[in-house]
Amino acid sequence: MGDGIVVDVSKYMNKILEINAEEQWVRVQPGVIRDELNLALKPYGLFFGPNTSTANRCMIGGMVGNNSCGTTSIRYGTTRDHVLALKVLLSDGSEATFEALSEAAFHEKTLGDKLENRLYRHIQQTLSNPQKQATIRANYPKPNIHRRNTGYAVDVLLDSKPLGGEEDFNFCKLLTGSEGTLAFTTEIKLNVSLLPPKEEVVVAAHFSSVQESMEAVLVAMALAPYACELMDKIILDCTKGNIEQQKNRFFIEGDPGAILMIEFRADTLQAAEALADQMIEDMKAAGYGYAYPKVFAPKTKSVWNLRAAGLGLLSNIPGDKKGVACIEDTAVELADLPAYIQEFTAMMEGFGQNRCITPMQVQGKFTCVLSWI
Repeated sequence: MGDGIVVDVSKYMNKILEINAEEQWVRVQPGVIRDELNLALKPYGLFFGPNTSTANRCMIGGMVGNNSCGTTSIRYGTTRDHVLALKVLLSDGSEATFEALSEAAFHEKTLGDKLENRLYRHIQQTLSNPQKQATIRANYPKPNIHRRNTGYAVDVLLDSKPLGGEEDFNFCKLLTGSEGTLAFTTEIKLNVSLLPPKEEVVVAAHFSSVQESMEAVLVAMALAPYACELMDKIILDCTKGNIEQQKNRFFIEGDPGAILMIEFRADTLQAAEALADQMIEDMKAAGYGYAYPKVFAPKTKSVWNLRAAGLGLLSNIPGDKKGVACIEDTAVELADLPAYIQEFTAMMEGFGQNRCITPMQVQGKFTCVLSWI
């Protein structure tokens, strides 16, 4: 990664410093584990929404560094959406606290000779240039693709008042996702959310092909589900010979080319099921899918366990050829999803490769690990 210092914060910087249930925020050290934070928040009826497959061991500092989001980002967005303030050490060893600033407070920060002041002046001088703003907007991803796990979110800063936008300026927008390259974080203040509704229904929509499921995603997302994920035939076939996963295949009908697992939640089971039924009717009306089994708790855990097996099962494919996860966390606008998958599949088939989506998560955009065999 280059010259630098690697600091293990897991042993001595792992404390939850403050919980404000009334205002729905928490202040933690970077070594706090995500799931352990949520255990502490549960008695207050709160939780930290962004989730990852490593939630039982990943630390909040790492989630800030990566701008993590995971399976819940349809409803709860990315970590960047929840970071309120960061207490950091800058490159000269000086301390600074970055948080939302009014336009007047921003201009006050530009005065002085400390490194913190110079940073505010530099960002103001650099990003106030109309030509540079235009270049940034033209070359950064579409603004509605909010799940970006790499690069500096300079374009997000353009939305702040001092630079012509409408939001308060907050350097946390830039620090989140910066992989620890801009400052060393010692404290993190996060917005937290009310616990999701308890009642859930998962619709396992069956399709004859991955391409058909991509078209159907647009129908599913119109009803704002809490999760929408996919397993394709290659992965589903791997579960057939896996003793542990065979019991989780109870909802599979026939030999689908792909299954979308779509979760709806509400305060009552009737309300959650009504959303599921509406989506099923919309799917049928659009001509997508051939089976739509509904799975209720506690069996929904088996559905997600089957999905979680995903990438690991590729190693069980018989023969010498094995899957290679060569394209990770792809993100495109939802409307572009069907064409993207179709064009990319055609390109890889031209090289004699078989596509495997392992597994896919769908938000206001699409992300997945694509493996090729």
